[in-house]
Amino acid sequence: MSSPPAPEPSRVVSTLSDEREAVREQVAAAWQLHVSRIEEQLNAGWREQIERVFEERFAELAARLEQEVASELEQARRAATQEFHSALLRLGAARTEEEWAVALLDSTPAFARRAAVFAIGSGNLRAVCARGIEAAGLEIPMATAFARVISTREPEAAGQGHLFPVVARDQVAAVLYAEGDSIDIHGLEAMAALAGAYWRPAALPKPAVPEWSQLSREEQDLHLRAHRFARVRVAEMRLYKSQAVRSGRAQKNLYAALKDEIDPAREAFRRDFTSASPAMPDYFHLELIRTLANDDVGLLGEDYPGPLF
Repeated sequence: MSSPPAPEPSRVVSTLSDEREAVREQVAAAWQLHVSRIEEQLNAGWREQIERVFEERFAELAARLEQEVASELEQARRAATQEFHSALLRLGAARTEEEWAVALLDSTPAFARRAAVFAIGSGNLRAVCARGIEAAGLEIPMATAFARVISTREPEAAGQGHLFPVVARDQVAAVLYAEGDSIDIHGLEAMAALAGAYWRPAALPKPAVPEWSQLSREEQDLHLRAHRFARVRVAEMRLYKSQAVRSGRAQKNLYAALKDEIDPAREAFRRDFTSASPAMPDYFHLELIRTLANDDVGLLGEDYPGPLF
């Protein structure tokens, strides 16, 4: 009996390439779910934990000062906490590299007095923004410490400061540099990881997001929950419906391919978030474009109904 013909080499290579891409998609989705679940666990006691961080950082200083300035320290702590929440919201809403870098920088004052965000160019590094350091706009050759951090994807001391890689889409998208007398390495490393999860600069219309400081505590919580809901639901589609996602992208009809998943999620977002706050941006629509359609709204197809408002 003759053996079946061996598959053509080109077909084998194509099949392996397709499978590799499918695995990469599912790993990325699983990582997004992991990050979102960590955020959800943190959010259960989010404010208490954030307040605890700042209380610890101000406690030593407060002990050395007179009682009359304690109220000023409390106001400073509250202002820093407010800035932290605002930075998280701006990370999610960023549409350009500069907006994203500034949001990352604004999330670090509690962990380092001086910091800068460096973008990776062709053979060099460019400081997109900086605080307490004369570095904004500076271009420097790829230094040894920077090159090592980019290669290993691990934080590293560099002279009087520290370097933290911002890993996004399985590559180092930027490097966060921090220096000062008291650096919270764990806090900076966590912020770099969160910033990597939000990194998707794209030339998309910026949604009308109210100023964080103008929102009440309840509204702030609602925005954070809405944003997390969108990321989790889209990540679940990428992870558990990977074949439909691949087919929908190839045929430019993601909505038709995932209608049974998209429609209930849209309705849940409308019920739980849009109806509760008419000014709420359609985070679910934005997440569909950014991660499901890879920033190409045309991949959703002609039948996609668009944002909720």
